[in-house]
Amino acid sequence: GPAPADESSTLLDGEEKELSGHSDQNAGGGGEKDGSENATIPLVGGLGCDYVSRVLSTFAPQEAVREIQEKTQVHDARYNPVFGLLQQMGLERAEVSKILLSSIIQALLRNIQTLTQEENMLDLLEASFIYIRIPELRSIPIAVLERLKSVPNNFLKQLSADRAVFNDLPQSVQRQVWELDKSLLQQHVSPYIHCYVLERATTLSCLNMNEENPNKQFLGMSVPSVYRQTYRNGSASLKKVTSIIDKSNKIYKYIVNLCLTLYRESEKPFMSKDEQAYCSFR
Repeated sequence: GPAPADESSTLLDGEEKELSGHSDQNAGGGGEKDGSENATIPLVGGLGCDYVSRVLSTFAPQEAVREIQEKTQVHDARYNPVFGLLQQMGLERAEVSKILLSSIIQALLRNIQTLTQEENMLDLLEASFIYIRIPELRSIPIAVLERLKSVPNNFLKQLSADRAVFNDLPQSVQRQVWELDKSLLQQHVSPYIHCYVLERATTLSCLNMNEENPNKQFLGMSVPSVYRQTYRNGSASLKKVTSIIDKSNKIYKYIVNLCLTLYRESEKPFMSKDEQAYCSFR
C-alpha cells in the first residue's frame, strides 16, 4: 500500500536538507566532495556537469558509471527493499519512480503553500532553482517564485534567458522579469502593438479623432460619432497589454516610450493611420 503521510514527510524533509546542503556548498564556491559517503550529487547545472566531467576523466568507463550511480542514488533504507518487492509484483522501476516523484512533488507543493517566512522561501528557491529546466520538477521552484513578494534579481536574470521556462511562469513573476529586462518586454509587447494598428476598431477610431463633432463627413460619407473609449474597450491587443501592465508604473512607462519611439521612427511623410494608432494606443 502507499506509504503513510508521516513517512513521506520524513523522506521529503531529508531531500530538502540534502538540496539545501548542496546549495550552501555552491554558495561557498567549494564544489568539492564533502567526504560523506551518502552525499547525493544532483546531475544538473554547473555542479552536475563538473562532477560528471571529473569522474569520467578520473576513472575507467565502467568505474565512472558505478561512481555516478552511487553518488546519485536515493540513500534511504526503505528504497531498495520496497523497489525490489514492487518489481516482484510486476511493476517497472521507471513506473514506480514516476509515481513516487509525483507524490513527493504534490507533498512539497502543499508544504510551500504553508510557508510564511520569506527567508525559508528563499532557501527553498535556492535549493530547487537548479531543477527549473526539468519540466517534471519545474512546478516546485515556480510555486516558490509565485509566493515571493519580490524575486531577487539574480533569479530574474536567469528566467529572462530561457524562453521555455519564462512562458511557464505566472504573470506576476513575468512582470518582475519585464521590469528588469526592457528588451524582453519589447519583444513581447511589440506584436500586440502592431496587431492593434491593424484592428478594425483602430481604423474606425482613427476616423473619429474629434469626438466633439457628432456629424463629421469622410470622403462624402457620414461617419457615426462614437467615443474612442468604446473602440478601445473592444481591442483584444489593448486588453492583453493592459493585463501585462497591471499596476506596474515601470512597465507602463516602458510601453509609452516604445510607442513614442515607433512614432518618431516612422518614415512616412504624412500622418498615416499607423501614426494615429500609436498615439491612440499610448
